Amino acid sequence: MLSRFYNGDSIIHSLSPMAKVIGLFIFLILVLFNHSIFSALFLLVFVVGLVLMSKISYKFYLRGILSYVPFLILLFLILFLAFGFVFAFSTVINFALFLIYVMMVVLTCSDSELIYGIRKIIKSSKYSLYILMILKFIPCFSDNMNKVLKTLAARGYDFRYLNVIWKIKVLLFSLSSVLRNTIYDLQDMYNKFKINYYAKHLEKTNYRTNDYDEDDNLFLISHLEVLVMLILKGVIL
Repeated sequence: MLSRFYNGDSIIHSLSPMAKVIGLFIFLILVLFNHSIFSALFLLVFVVGLVLMSKISYKFYLRGILSYVPFLILLFLILFLAFGFVFAFSTVINFALFLIYVMMVVLTCSDSELIYGIRKIIKSSKYSLYILMILKFIPCFSDNMNKVLKTLAARGYDFRYLNVIWKIKVLLFSLSSVLRNTIYDLQDMYNKFKINYYAKHLEKTNYRTNDYDEDDNLFLISHLEVLVMLILKGVIL
């Protein structure tokens, strides 16, 4: 399950939830304004480094990306026809990297830790829950997409061996059910946390390292260095 927290002793696990959320926002800026193949590949190396530091099996990340492959292919084709190969390729790579980054944050940070970190940044319990639901959408959608594709494969519609036309048909057929199940999962999660995390006596979490320390500074500095470097090279902003 990609939408659950996997406990561990890695450097990424030990970071403050605030640092991981801020790092995610910085990385979002990087992928939104980057349309260079070179910098997209550089960000790929950067993300792979973070994934290795998380000490969570690459199979989890690979499974998550594979569930989005149909949409990535469709996105590439649309952008390729409209803007050309370079823009389409870099955009798809950037989107895939952002998905991996979100999965890394969700896999290494419990829901209570994420809410704690987001709340400390934006000072709002209500909107911290909304942001949590947005972050959880990506892995929840991936989990549900994998379930649907496995069900279709058991019925003789293995997505890997279908031609392009049938892949589009399967994608359109499964999209509504995947979205519906994902929304149901997020609604259940929202109702649970809405009750628990609006309570004043639950303001604190049991997060083992709530304090922001030197490792968090180094983590964010690495993100800012990448941002500044790409700005100076003129590939973003």
